[in-house]
Amino acid sequence: MNNILGPATKFFFEFFSEEIPAKMQKTAEVAARTVISKILEDNAVKYEAVTASCATRRLCVCVEGIAEQADSTIEEKRGPRTSAPETAIAGFLRINCLKRGDLFKKDGYFYAKIEKTGELFVNHIPALFADFIRLMPWPKTMHWYNSKTKEHSLPWVRPVRSVMCFFCETPIVFDIDGWGITTGNITKGNRCFSDSDMSVSSYGQYKHLMSEAFVIANYTERQQIILSVIEKAVKKQGVLLKHDQALLDEVTGLVDYPFAIVGNIDENFMELPDFVLSTSMRVHQKYFSTVHENDKIAPFFVAISNRAETDGIRLGFERVLNARLSDALFFYNADLKIPLSSRTTQLESVIFHEKLGTVGQKVARLGAITTIAKQAALLCKMDLATLMVGEFAELQGLAGACYAQKQGEAPETVTAIREHYKPAGPDDSLPSSSHGLELSLCDKVDTLVGFLGIGIKPSGSKDPFALRRAALGVIRIALETNEFNLRETVLTAVREYYKQNILLKEDVFFDFTDFLLERFAFYLKDQLAVRYDIVESVISFQRKSSDPLDIYDAGCRVSALDGFLKEKSSDAFMTLFMRIEGIIKQSSVRPLSDVPWQLNEDLFEAQEEHNVCNALDAVYGAVLENVQNKDFLEAMRRISSLYESFENFFTAVKVNSDNLQVRENRYAILRKCLFLCENVSDFSKIRVK
Repeated sequence: MNNILGPATKFFFEFFSEEIPAKMQKTAEVAARTVISKILEDNAVKYEAVTASCATRRLCVCVEGIAEQADSTIEEKRGPRTSAPETAIAGFLRINCLKRGDLFKKDGYFYAKIEKTGELFVNHIPALFADFIRLMPWPKTMHWYNSKTKEHSLPWVRPVRSVMCFFCETPIVFDIDGWGITTGNITKGNRCFSDSDMSVSSYGQYKHLMSEAFVIANYTERQQIILSVIEKAVKKQGVLLKHDQALLDEVTGLVDYPFAIVGNIDENFMELPDFVLSTSMRVHQKYFSTVHENDKIAPFFVAISNRAETDGIRLGFERVLNARLSDALFFYNADLKIPLSSRTTQLESVIFHEKLGTVGQKVARLGAITTIAKQAALLCKMDLATLMVGEFAELQGLAGACYAQKQGEAPETVTAIREHYKPAGPDDSLPSSSHGLELSLCDKVDTLVGFLGIGIKPSGSKDPFALRRAALGVIRIALETNEFNLRETVLTAVREYYKQNILLKEDVFFDFTDFLLERFAFYLKDQLAVRYDIVESVISFQRKSSDPLDIYDAGCRVSALDGFLKEKSSDAFMTLFMRIEGIIKQSSVRPLSDVPWQLNEDLFEAQEEHNVCNALDAVYGAVLENVQNKDFLEAMRRISSLYESFENFFTAVKVNSDNLQVRENRYAILRKCLFLCENVSDFSKIRVK
């Protein structure tokens, strides 16, 4: 399509469908803007701005600044050769409606300048729609029955019921065959007020009609209004909103126009722990909790509805919540009557995995793997057998910690039980205590060893046992604390499986190492934005090290290398390393003794050989000490100080001497320097600019 210039106009369309999943609406707005912009740019269509809005039953896109018609263009069209017969020339003139005087000669051919009228944008709208429907990246789509074609429809997030399309405030009508729909000017409003058809005459009228029909189409605007109406509602009760962004995002996608309804929680239920009250409201009812200034939960909830508050609606919300809380109170009191420690038998009937035994066996393994958190390890999974967790699976760990506290367990045990599922993701905090850290680490290691040991690992986007999340938890604990020997923890976990006669693959330790280093590399690159070559350098070093699971050590190397490569001295270091490595790699010379850098000063032929050896000796012990103390930055700085001595060495002598003994002696000098470099990282992976 040619460039479209001229007066700014609006191109607007709306897909009206069945309810779009709440979690897809926010990303749909971004995706729609991106897709329509790409389509226009790919077709050389100029525009000023694109906006998109997504609500429960509609996706709307508006493009501003598109002209009605493209500018006319002048095109040079080549005709017959100048030596062609007159009949050929006459045919060219006739086909293009030209006169003989319109022709001019160039490069042995007749040419004519032909004016091409700019195309109307409206003619391209059906093709644009087809591209948009095909390219819109919904996480999940579906087909439905097309009554016109008697076939399945084109895929979309939910069945589409009508499509509006306007250009220059005029409805554009055409068929979308894949849906059996003809575009027009009909839409609907908020079904809680009226579900009848509304006829739209222009984009400006559309916005006015949506407002009158209680629809706020834009997701961000809708969310801001929800927050505003909630804050006004809770302020009247003298309490504060307990902020919950995940719930706010979900509720934003459930309503077209928000009304805040404040309900009361019966005081009989206020004896329940705060986390039970808030979970009952948030997970099952999508209600917001309120708190007093001291963060203690308040006896009010806030529900967001498509309808304005009435006594009947408020009482309905209260009635549904009271039923939930009544169950929770019964579960709570019943669970407290049975000590956590006496639920071991119940866990023997809970399957962890058909090839990995029961949760009871997992608890026994955790008790053996842990050193300081043994009591917490024996109790941490007991709440899986409680009525509360059976109804509210989200309360795993929280319920167990609550019951452990009520039943007199030590504070460190209670904290470890509550926190042993942490961190639950990249943004979640680590456990706050040593007991919690150890129990969390051991629990995740046991899970990873078990599943990797029977050949189960994530594939593509599928990770049904959340092994990537478990690996991330292990990495973060090992990286940020340096309190535990991960290698020994893994080996102990493997032994405990075998003690229970659960057979794992013989190479499970190596599978664990490969998987963890793979996830560690991903974490460094995608979460911490570390340079790709730095990650490759350190991961390559780790794979060849004596303890590849020393994640804390690897993290120190990454940090030091990232900092060092920003220093000026790193240029000298990398130049020195690359030259020495290149010489050694290309040579067939092998060490003549067990010590690859054992030197014979009697073979030195130049003072520069003495000088470079003295410089090496001066830093050798200090560099190894720096490495031992994880001061890798200083180690690299010391090695880079050798650059001048080695430059003089290379200038003064021929490394590949014709004398075999002299040559080997000089190679020994290079190997000694390379050995220092290889104690820090695999610098062959570093990309030199």
